[in-house]
This record gives sequence, structure tokens and C-alpha cells, in this order.
Amino acid sequence: MSRTLEEQISSELDTLWQAALFLTGGVEQRAEPLLLHVITLVSHEDPGALEREDGTDVLERFMLRQFFDQPLRGGDSPPRSTSSCEGVDPDVAELLNDAGAVPDRARPALWLVLVRRRSYEEAAEVLGIEGDTLRELLGYRDVLMARVAARSGGRVPGDPEGGSTSREGAS
Repeated sequence: MSRTLEEQISSELDTLWQAALFLTGGVEQRAEPLLLHVITLVSHEDPGALEREDGTDVLERFMLRQFFDQPLRGGDSPPRSTSSCEGVDPDVAELLNDAGAVPDRARPALWLVLVRRRSYEEAAEVLGIEGDTLRELLGYRDVLMARVAARSGGRVPGDPEGGSTSREGAS
């Protein structure tokens, strides 16, 4: 039995909100319209999207693809003050804000591979790009990890050794 759009939105809302914040570099004033745009677009222009997909992360994948294909008007994020990212864990909020240091076009790839732990193959498929393009976009992970490390005294959270901030090889 397939789920209704309302049930799908409800089950994915937390992830969708965090993805929207990451894509917009932690700017709530840009994240909310992005989230509403995706929900509206799916419900009005592509209501069959839920039935064509396997039922998991449908709206998240739709949001990432929309953002990748057509970043918000104005190109990369404008200069801004740090957002509070209300309702989000403070450590996560810092990461969302740090995402503002990388170009808009790289954020969907970083979200999929670094945050959601998707394979390179799956991330490339979601974004509709070749593996070489994905690897190029993932090059911005060093910028993101440098921001995280600078904020946390040179250590990347989750790395007890404080080792390298880049991943080697591709999957």
C-alpha cells in the first residue's frame, strides 16, 4: 500500500528541514522557501513521484535534485550572519552554517556522501551526474572539514585521533 503525500512529508520532515538548512548554508530564510517549493512542486506538478519511487527518501532526493539543477536565485549564498537554526542540535547547527563556506552546487553532493553516507554511485544517480563530476564536487569537503576543524580546535568531531579531514579513494 502506497503512502499519501502527507504521510511521506510527515515521515521525512526532520531530514528535509536539515537538508534544506545544509543546502542553504544554515540560512533559515532560504531553507523554508526551498522546503515549501519542493513540497508544492511535488504535490502540484508531479503527484505521481511517490508512486514511481521506492518510497524511501523520495522528497529528500527530489529536493537535492531540484537544488542541484536550479540553485536558489542569486547564485551562491550571500554574505550573512550566523543563523540560529532553531530546533536543531547546536553541533548540527554549526555544521549547517559551515556548509555556507562551499558553493551551492557542491552542497547536495556533500549532503548525500558526508552526512547521509550514501555511496558515490547512489549520490551520482540522485543528482543525475557522472562519477567524475561527483568527485570534483566532493573536493569541497576539504573546505567544509577545514571550517569544522577550525571551529573545534583542529579536531574533526567523531575522529578521536584528530586525523586527516579528507577521505581517500572513491567507491
